This record gives sequence, C-alpha cells and structure tokens, in this order.
Amino acid sequence: YFNVFGPRQLPDGPYAAVIPKWINNLLEGETAQIFGDGTMSRDFCYVKNVIQMNLLAALTTNGLAFDRVFNTACGKTTSLNELFHQIKSIIHSQRPDLKLSEVAYLPARKGEILHSLANISDAASLLNYQPLYEVPQGLSETIEWYLKRPKRDAAPSQKAEAVGQAGAKRLDV
Repeated sequence: YFNVFGPRQLPDGPYAAVIPKWINNLLEGETAQIFGDGTMSRDFCYVKNVIQMNLLAALTTNGLAFDRVFNTACGKTTSLNELFHQIKSIIHSQRPDLKLSEVAYLPARKGEILHSLANISDAASLLNYQPLYEVPQGLSETIEWYLKRPKRDAAPSQKAEAVGQAGAKRLDV
C-alpha cells in the first residue's frame, strides 16, 4: 500500500500521515510543515482505491494473479507542494470563512526518500485494476469528513452525544 489516506485517519501522534495532519493544522488555524523544499513526491492513494484493489485481488479467478503481491496505489506522483495547495484550496472552497496559513518549510530530514512512485501495471493487467479515485477527489471526500466530524475539543458529554447520534441508526433495528 502506497501512502493511503482517507476519512478517520488520526491527525496526531508520532506516525500520523501528512494529509490528516495538514488538514487538521489548517482547520485549527495552525501552520503546516514541510521538511525540505516540498518538491519531493509520493504516490498518494485514497482508501477507496485500496478497498477496490483488495476486492479485485480477493475475488479474481485469474490463476496468473494467485500468490502474487501487487502494488496498491494510483501510479501517479504528487509533490508535497502540490498536495498542500490542493488541500488548502479544497478547504477554502468548502470553508471560505477560515483564514488559512501558509506552509512552513523546515530543513529536510536526513535519509528522506525524494520520490516514490508505484508500478501498478501488474495489478492493471492481471486484476483489471484502475484506480477509481484521483488524489483531488479523495482529498475532497476526506476533507468533507473532517469538516463534519465532532470537534475534538468538545466537552466529553458533547462527544458522547455526537457518537450516540451517529450510532443511533444502527440501534433502530
């Protein structure tokens, strides 16, 4: 799996992925950080592409695909600068009232991989995998979820009420 992102990813903690971290930074009025000049790139993959790939692999009848490992990604790169500007643009379009900060550039981290791109040709040819979601569409859905989620700093009773309301549909059986 290459740089998977989507709703419900935790934005904090030592292993938090960059996308939820930056979304949270911008929504909270904090400055997002890029280590290096932002030209390094990754193959970001929306979680719904991962689900699609897992289903294709699990249900294939193509014997040539059995006992194989496949890269799960989009097969395209996005620089960190591009990613930050896409996130900022989507948040601005959905919440024009927010004052969004610029990114802060910090020294590059030693040993950082500059570019990462998955080869998805085997998945395409043996499983008929073609990612259904490009990065901007996945970012839009992810940001929409973050905008709708209960505030993390809400009082515990408000959080419990919000969770209870969200789960109420499951209890009405």
